[in-house]
Amino acid sequence: MAVLKVRLPDAAEDWVREQLDRGRFGDVDSYIADLIARDRDTERSRDALVAALIEGEESGTSDQSLGDILHGIRGS
Repeated sequence: MAVLKVRLPDAAEDWVREQLDRGRFGDVDSYIADLIARDRDTERSRDALVAALIEGEESGTSDQSLGDILHGIRGS
């Protein structure tokens, strides 16, 4: 396992300590690992969204009217 030395502004260190005091995390390592995992998940979600938007944009224009599309979504 790697060891990283991180310098934080006082306000950031206070925030980390507050999270530990609240009992959300057992130690600083757990808190940092959680932040990294959530950041990774956010990045993956963002990448998937961007890919879906690009796919939609590249798919062209629909021949359906807005009413037809909404009707299909609602299943009516």
